[in-house]
Amino acid sequence: MSTSRVPMAFHPGEYIREEIAVRGWSQKQFADILGIDKSEVNNILRERRNVTPRIAARIGAAFGTSSELWLGLQQMYDTYQLSLDKEESKKLAQIPKRVKELALAW
Repeated sequence: MSTSRVPMAFHPGEYIREEIAVRGWSQKQFADILGIDKSEVNNILRERRNVTPRIAARIGAAFGTSSELWLGLQQMYDTYQLSLDKEESKKLAQIPKRVKELALAW
């Protein structure tokens, strides 16, 4: 994967931190709104935990957005992180070669 083809992305926790700050909510208030433990919110805001479909739906309901928005941000971030992984890039580069070799073997 080439980093030039994958735009830079930020963890959804960064966007969520900004959004709850604008609304004047504490992490505890946000956790109460979502109906989850404060530690779960804290881990997302500190970018230690990914936004799951369950959490994305709750965040969307709290902010008046779609769950797809938050899942999309997570996917973009994950894809960007993958593009920075040199070992994974090497493995990905080998796949077309193996496909071609397999096709020739048939």
